[in-house]
Amino acid sequence: MKTIIASTDFSNEANKAVEYAANVALQLKAKLIIFHNITVEPVWSEYPLSQEVYDMEIDTSKELLSALELEITKNTSGKIPVDTCFKVGIVNSELELLCEKVKPFAVFIAAHMTGSLERFVFGSHAIAIAKYNPFPVVIIPVNPVTFNGFRKVALAIDLENPGDISWEHLRSWLKSFSPKLDVVYISNEKKSGADSLAGSVTAEQQLGCFQPEFHFINNDKVESGIEEYVTNNHPDLLIIHPKKHGWFHKSESNSFILHPPVPVMTLSSVYED
Repeated sequence: MKTIIASTDFSNEANKAVEYAANVALQLKAKLIIFHNITVEPVWSEYPLSQEVYDMEIDTSKELLSALELEITKNTSGKIPVDTCFKVGIVNSELELLCEKVKPFAVFIAAHMTGSLERFVFGSHAIAIAKYNPFPVVIIPVNPVTFNGFRKVALAIDLENPGDISWEHLRSWLKSFSPKLDVVYISNEKKSGADSLAGSVTAEQQLGCFQPEFHFINNDKVESGIEEYVTNNHPDLLIIHPKKHGWFHKSESNSFILHPPVPVMTLSSVYED
């Protein structure tokens, strides 16, 4: 049985992401683990809380987690197993440890609007989780979105430098949904050449079973080019492959993680099978 992890901080956005993940699990008949982490530490933190406040924080978190588990179980009519995981520590580290243990099909997190210290801190965690977790991470937009299946999936890829994509894992992941697949390449027309042609041949060979449709978009900026594609084509899921160099480096991928136009999945090059 596949396992899906959904991380929450109990904000409305995060709980909506848990609901979204539950519906994905329902379609796949997968197990859902709802994960919550707190970072307050009463003794060794710079501004330690009293033991009483610390204990209250833990008790409240556990109560909210149990209530959310009951709500999700009810909403899915008990058709999938729902479990919870509560940890105290650094959220991305604790989540990665859980992933190493259960090897999830995907991890779902919410995008949060910035504008307060809490949102800034969560944003930094979200970026770390999405970029460096060795398993697929799906970021759910702040704007309400309902899961009706991943019927149309877009893979945004740098055809001139596709990097070390795990094609086998990507094919296996996509086969769970049998989507219409678009391969999206953004480039300045003057810079396109033999490398992008070779990359498109590789993508066709690796993903030919999905009969992908290629979209070549002329734009100097990757982000605006993909936004143009999303506006015109309305995919249910956008897959990106963050790399240190080339596409989706630093601020470009950060923008898609914190402000995704549609559900966005980051595909790590260090996937653990």
